[in-house]
Amino acid sequence: MKNYLTGSLMFLAVTLLASCQGVNSDPAAGGFMNGVSGVMGGGYQQRIDEKEQVLQSEQGEHNALMDRAAALRQERAQIRYELDRSHARISKLRERIAAQKRKLDTERGRNSDAWLKLRQAERTVAKVDHSYKVASADSDKLPVPEAKARVGSIQDDLDELDGIVSVVDELSAGY
Repeated sequence: MKNYLTGSLMFLAVTLLASCQGVNSDPAAGGFMNGVSGVMGGGYQQRIDEKEQVLQSEQGEHNALMDRAAALRQERAQIRYELDRSHARISKLRERIAAQKRKLDTERGRNSDAWLKLRQAERTVAKVDHSYKVASADSDKLPVPEAKARVGSIQDDLDELDGIVSVVDELSAGY
């Protein structure tokens, strides 16, 4: 009986000392009293609720980033499409310039204005072709707004070139 009483007093002393130490609601801190306090006081549930809120917030951010990535992929695909269209347009304009050059070669000297415009068209097509090659090589590396700006610049140059080639058509039409 004396051992039972001594054991009970020891347990009571340890329990009192543990409770005097302070209670922590962090499950990682461990301890019996911390566990009892966390379960009974709602501290564990509060921590769970906070962690779930953080998780939902992170999942929302993840979904927003995934949506943005998909939008960027779509924009890059549109840029690639526009670059492909530009390449086809450059090829057609090169063919028109070559045809005009052949025509003017047969009429050499008759229309110097047409020859001047044809030389301008050749310089412009070389410039546009170079711009296309640079933009095409860099399209996946550049930020989307810069890639779009380059495509827009190429389209503007192609419009200018188309106008020059049309003037050569008009000037050489009588020959």
